[in-house]
Amino acid sequence: MLFSELKTSINAILYERVASPFFGSLIVSWSLWNWKILYLTFFVSERFLKENKIDYIIANYNNPCNLVVYPLVSTVVLITIVPFASNGAYWLHLKFRQWKIDRKDDVEKKQRITIEKSIALRKEIREKENEFEKLLENKSSENKLLRAENNQLQNELKEVKEFQEKNKNQIDTEMGSLSDYEKFKKEKKAFKYFESIVESIGNGNKLPSDIGILTKEYYKLNDIIDETSADFFVLTPKGKVFYQNFFNEKYSQSEENKLPQEDLSIIKLYDKIKSRKAVTRFKEIAIHILKSNYLKKDDSAVDYFLEIGLIRPNKNTSQFESEASFKLTEEGEKLLNYIRFIEPDSEESDKIPKNN
Repeated sequence: MLFSELKTSINAILYERVASPFFGSLIVSWSLWNWKILYLTFFVSERFLKENKIDYIIANYNNPCNLVVYPLVSTVVLITIVPFASNGAYWLHLKFRQWKIDRKDDVEKKQRITIEKSIALRKEIREKENEFEKLLENKSSENKLLRAENNQLQNELKEVKEFQEKNKNQIDTEMGSLSDYEKFKKEKKAFKYFESIVESIGNGNKLPSDIGILTKEYYKLNDIIDETSADFFVLTPKGKVFYQNFFNEKYSQSEENKLPQEDLSIIKLYDKIKSRKAVTRFKEIAIHILKSNYLKKDDSAVDYFLEIGLIRPNKNTSQFESEASFKLTEEGEKLLNYIRFIEPDSEESDKIPKNN
């Protein structure tokens, strides 16, 4: 074990010395200056000598300069001067190589190409230019599309912000009105007339005859109704919010959470004419009937409303053969009131438009 470790240590030291630039150069220099000693040691037999090899070498090759001075000087030269010379030679090699490439390029630049090569080269250049132009067009189109999408997003964001600002006050008003509605419900003497007042205003903008002055003033002072002219009343925005809450409560509090059959039929009628986009048309015809009773006979909308039982013929006759007298049925009146308050922003008109 000890011998193995000693051998390993010696091998490592020898490898380090041989691999070192200094010791490697020193060994080479000493071998060159003292080659005769090496030759005698390894290749000459003692029988050709008068004495043994060691004594012969000591007697004839013991010059200190050859043994020490010259090998050290050679080692220094090999370590310092030779690398500079080597780098200089390599630098000259690179210079000559670059000079050769430059001369070749100069000759090729001055050399004329054939007509075929010229045509092919021009064609290739033209194709590259076309590809570059198409690439620019595509990028330009992409940029325009991205700008358009960005503008659209900006506009949508602007619309959302405007909508939020616009409806902020309305939402606050509705939330406040909901709180006011709960307080209004506690005023039982005034609240018990609310449904009859709404129906009466919806039918002719009048108040019921059994409404006293105090009740009327209470509704006006609390901004539930507004008197636009003498004995002519409309619901205020606050009053409409109250009616929406009242309407929702009326149907949500019905027995077994079901709508009364009569009210349910009105909602079904509304959904039916809404699916045919005839809500506005019915409202126009109904208001016109309330004002003049006469409608054109050849109106397909009139025939449809007759068929589903919203209007019926009246006994009155018209002086025009193309007209006939009609009257709203009970379902038609209820449906008109229902439309007026679930679509409070729709405009009323007594004009009967022509059929499309």
